[in-house]
Amino acid sequence: MQIRHRPPYALGMAVGALCVSASAVFLALAGTTAATASVYRCALALPVVALAALPERRRHRPRPADLVRDVLAGVLFAVDMLFWTAAIPRCSGWPW
Repeated sequence: MQIRHRPPYALGMAVGALCVSASAVFLALAGTTAATASVYRCALALPVVALAALPERRRHRPRPADLVRDVLAGVLFAVDMLFWTAAIPRCSGWPW
């Protein structure tokens, strides 16, 4: 009988799903607006993302066009996060 192991990314996916599902609770407990929550989410994630990007930046020097593309992608992600956070109160189960 062969024992099947879960892939190593299964734990990360489970933790990510738990965090996403708990975000509505944290937003309700914070009693803040979607814009404020999105700004703080981005601000808190920025140092972690910057630390993760430093080795890549040293390994592969980006061109100016790459920098513009990356900043645009970050802005679009922030707008997506704002819309997603604003949609949380419109989902079922709000307020508790």
